[in-house]
Amino acid sequence: MAERRETIQTVVESASILRLPDRRTEVKFALRGFPEVVRYIGRRTRSDRPDTGIDSLTPVDQACLYLYAQGLDRTAIAKKRGVSWSSVNTMLWQARTKLGADTPEEAWKIAGEFIQQNLHWLPLASRQQKQDAKPK
Repeated sequence: MAERRETIQTVVESASILRLPDRRTEVKFALRGFPEVVRYIGRRTRSDRPDTGIDSLTPVDQACLYLYAQGLDRTAIAKKRGVSWSSVNTMLWQARTKLGADTPEEAWKIAGEFIQQNLHWLPLASRQQKQDAKPK
């Protein structure tokens, strides 16, 4: 064991571990004769998205609200998005909560214009899913 430690100490110039504010761990180490290497462990958390309000809606929240406003029920949305009914229900509930509305319809009224402007990607996303689903 002492030999390993001695060998490592002669090869490794420096090593450090740092916990970052976004919950990742930064590991830096340098071996003699090589440039320093930096690796990040863990997932980055999003700190740029607010917890409430229109800006807090993710594209998935927007899509669910949009489809709900178009008259689709939760089961039809789930089928269209390829997810379970309960996950659609959760998404609608979270969107409603983020906007401070009592119902998904009220949430749509609050966010309708914003969502209309930001859903230009929906046709492309559905086209891409259809292409990915085709057998090759």
